[in-house]
Amino acid sequence: MAAATGAGISGGVGCEGHDLTQLLLRQCQVVIEAVAAGMVLAAELSRDLGWIDDEAVERCRALIVAAHLPVKAPGEMDSEQFMALMAVDKKVLDGRLRLILMQALGQSVIAEQVDLEALRACLDKHLAKA
Repeated sequence: MAAATGAGISGGVGCEGHDLTQLLLRQCQVVIEAVAAGMVLAAELSRDLGWIDDEAVERCRALIVAAHLPVKAPGEMDSEQFMALMAVDKKVLDGRLRLILMQALGQSVIAEQVDLEALRACLDKHLAKA
């Protein structure tokens, strides 16, 4: 086993292990950054749907900023590209997009009836700020 011998992904055996570790760490960081920006988008959509207020969105944004994570999605993508990627997300069930949205701070729900036009409008607003 890698852990028992000190070899493996981070065991320092040759540079291949180090390179793989760096690649995995970078991919994990990309995922963390995507989740952070997605949390802000989810808060903005929750606000746009009337579930939370601006103060809750700003608290969410401030927590993400305090963690030194991005609060905006990449500006090189448009809302249609985001919608296409979301259509193949693991949260799609029976062809319907499900999102984790906030009804209040600390109270998230799986929204199974997402208004796609509201989502598209939220993405357009968000990306216009990027």
